[in-house]
This record gives sequence, structure tokens and C-alpha cells, in this order.
Amino acid sequence: MKIKILGADSLGVRSMATYIETKDARILIDPGANLAPKRFGLPPHPLEVDRLNGVWREIRNYAMRADILIISHYHLDHYHPEREIEIYEGKVVFLKHPTLNINTNQMQRANIFLSKIREMADIIEFADDREFFFNETRILFSKPVPHGINKNLGYVLEILIDDGEKRFLFTSDTQGLPTKEHIEFILRTKPNIIFLDGPPTYLLGSRYEEKHLKSSLERLPEIISKCPIEKLIIDHHFLRDLNWTQYLIKNNLHRYLLEKKIITAAEFLNKEPDLLEARRKELWHREQH
Repeated sequence: MKIKILGADSLGVRSMATYIETKDARILIDPGANLAPKRFGLPPHPLEVDRLNGVWREIRNYAMRADILIISHYHLDHYHPEREIEIYEGKVVFLKHPTLNINTNQMQRANIFLSKIREMADIIEFADDREFFFNETRILFSKPVPHGINKNLGYVLEILIDDGEKRFLFTSDTQGLPTKEHIEFILRTKPNIIFLDGPPTYLLGSRYEEKHLKSSLERLPEIISKCPIEKLIIDHHFLRDLNWTQYLIKNNLHRYLLEKKIITAAEFLNKEPDLLEARRKELWHREQH
């Protein structure tokens, strides 16, 4: 199994776009990327815009190579209803169900999106809590789980790719693992590699509570001890905070950082994390001086 993360917050954009290639299938999960329209009261810096354009080029290139495109939910950093829409031409497309376990905003987006790709895609399947085989490669979808702690944000699908040798699990926007619902699929499927959306610590005190951060981080050792984890890639919401490592250290998870058991998407690609959004204030300040 080959895994190539195309976009992530540690790579400078809001994204979890990931390409997986097995001997039977070429799969792209969540072909989307975006930038925060405002952070620290500031718009995206030109460096962020340049990075986003580069990530979109990567997504397009790998989408054209892929046979299968998967969308875990309808937020604009995970898919885009207009940009590069031609990537769905002739593909097998697995989607979060557009009318069940979904909020109004995403339902509207899903219906617009479906109207655009219905005649383009080769096959469209609503994937919630389903399993698909491509020869020896299995794609297993979780039941819909909440987008973090706020069900008003809708639901997402967790996804397992199993080629018989490796099991890769993509959590989508779980915002850490704040509830038992978020960890059940992981413990049941026992992956080797996880791409986990970490807790949004930059929202602590407003839209995320300390108790949810605590429960999320306490579940990481449980996953590592109960699953044959080689790498736990933690990224996305967590990497919008420059101090993300401090939360792991405070919760006695420092050894997993030292062992390189817990890493960012950038480190998985042998790159240094580049948290452009978290550094936006610094970037604009440097621009002005």
C-alpha cells in the first residue's frame, strides 16, 4: 500500500486530501482544500494562497490518476462543488449520504454537487456503514459519526482501506476523539496507520471544551495499545495551534512524539511542519515591516 497525503494543515492548508494505491485500486479520499477566510481578524496571506494553489494542482494530478474518489462529508476543505469538478469524470464515487444523518447546510451542498456529477461519474454510491471490495482491496465505511462535539455541524464517515497487508484508517473531521462513537470504528478495524483529525485546541473556551480535549487525548494510548499502530498521523484542526505539542506533553504523551509513533502529515512525508494559518499574524506582521 502506498499512501500520499496531498493536503493538510501541517502542509499549510486546510485539508486532509489523501491518495492511497493498492495492487487493486487507486483511491483519493476528500479531494478538497481551503483556507480560513479570517484568522486573527486577518485574511489569508499570499503564502497561503500560493500553497493552496499548489495543493490543488497535486489533488488534480492524483485525482486524474485515481479510479475511486471518496467524500466523507460536504465541507469545503474536503470537497469542492465547483473547482476541478472534471476530476469526477468516469470515476467510481463514494459519498456520505446526502439526506440521512446530515445537517441542512450540507444537505443543500450535497444535492447541488450530485446534480453536477451525476452525468459525469461512472458509478455513485452512498457509502454510510457499507463495505466494498475491489479484488483483494476492501473499503469499509463507518456509520456516520458526529463532526466533533456539535451535531449541528453534521456527521462524517470514517474510512478503512485494507489491502490484506496494511490497514489505513482515515477519521475525517472527528475533531479528536471526544466521544465513544468516534473510537468504536478504530478499535473494531484495528488499523496499522491512522490519519486522525486532532482536537481543535484553537477553539478552546468557545466551541470546544477542556473535557473534550482531555477525553480525546486520553484515547490515544488506548488506540496505540489495542491496535497494531505503526504511525498515528495527527493533523488538521490540531495543527491550527502552534502549541499543539504542549497539549500532548501535558497529557503524558511525549514519549510517542519521541518514538515518532505520533507524527504530523508533513512528518509522514519527511517534511517539516509548516503551519501557515497558525502563523498568519506573524506572516502579515513581517509583510508590514
